[in-house]
Amino acid sequence: MASKRLSVSQLNGYIKSVFDDELILHNIALFGELSQLSVHDGISYFTVTEGGCYVNCVMFSTVEKIEEGAQILAYGKVTYYAKSGKVNFTARSISVTGKGKLVDEFRRLKETLRKEGLFDNRPDLPVYIGNIAVITSESGAVIHDINSVICSKKSDIDIMLLPVSVQGNNAETDIIDALDKANSYDVDAVIIARGGGSNYDLDIFNSEKLARAVAKSSVPVISAIGHETDYTLCDFCASVRAGTPSIAAGIITDINAGFFARFQNALQKINIGINNIFWNSLSVAKYAALCVTHAMDKKMQSYCFDIMRQLSKIYNSIDETYKKNANKLANCASRLEFSNPLKILSKGYTKVLLSNHLIDSVTELRKGDRIDLIFKDGRATANIENTDKKVLR
Repeated sequence: MASKRLSVSQLNGYIKSVFDDELILHNIALFGELSQLSVHDGISYFTVTEGGCYVNCVMFSTVEKIEEGAQILAYGKVTYYAKSGKVNFTARSISVTGKGKLVDEFRRLKETLRKEGLFDNRPDLPVYIGNIAVITSESGAVIHDINSVICSKKSDIDIMLLPVSVQGNNAETDIIDALDKANSYDVDAVIIARGGGSNYDLDIFNSEKLARAVAKSSVPVISAIGHETDYTLCDFCASVRAGTPSIAAGIITDINAGFFARFQNALQKINIGINNIFWNSLSVAKYAALCVTHAMDKKMQSYCFDIMRQLSKIYNSIDETYKKNANKLANCASRLEFSNPLKILSKGYTKVLLSNHLIDSVTELRKGDRIDLIFKDGRATANIENTDKKVLR
């Protein structure tokens, strides 16, 4: 059998006609617990939950004075929107029939945990955060949002993802086990995060076991569950509640930004203090130096006078010694001049050398010796023809 070929608009139009033609869906009194009520432009959006199921509802008027969690009857019909392919319950009116069991159970458990002190004395976030563990789904947008915020602020923070189921039968055990692992690691903080959803979707974070595990954590926990208007027991047991996962990341980056700002401010104060000490010390030193200079000037003048007197005495002593030694030197020079061999040679005397040896006796010479004769103005060579010991006068 050949398949019928339909466009999206044709299929959605056909499904809408089925809903429109089904009369049993046109006049319904839907009962359950009201949750997630919001009003925009006079239109009320809410959810009715019961037995672990929920239905998205819309009412084209303002719903007022109904507390979330109340048991209600919503009168209206089931509507299929062909453009978006979504099924909603369109309510004409709402009546309150009593208090909801989920809200009563939430409040009872919250009061029990509060009396036990699980909301108090939670560990504070450190003044600087270097690494965090994020407990969330690895496939959702939550971890991407957290990474984006931290990267955009250029915060040097290591992120460890501990992937878990955030709804369903295994979610409670997964999150508790991941929190135990985070406490065994060297991390500064833990973020437990989940995106928005219905009260039923977030109900796992109202689990008593999970709330107690969060309260027991020795590592500070930031609870970032659902939207800003959603509150769970994990929020109350955590060190800090964040309205969304992105806000949780912002809290961490703000802590580090504050740390660096305080560090920079401290450095500036230290620098200012050092400058003040330097200039104050410099002023004191200048004043002391001025006093010392003045005292030294007086002392120096006295020393200068003493030195001048001593120098005058030394000069006089040197002058007197010089004159005495000059006379002695003149006498010595005179005697030295008298004894000068050239002076003697100038009187007609001659030096006789034999083989560069001075001859002072005729007995040292032999016939045939070649001698050198030294005169006052030169030198001559001669041969000995004869020797005679007689002294010439």
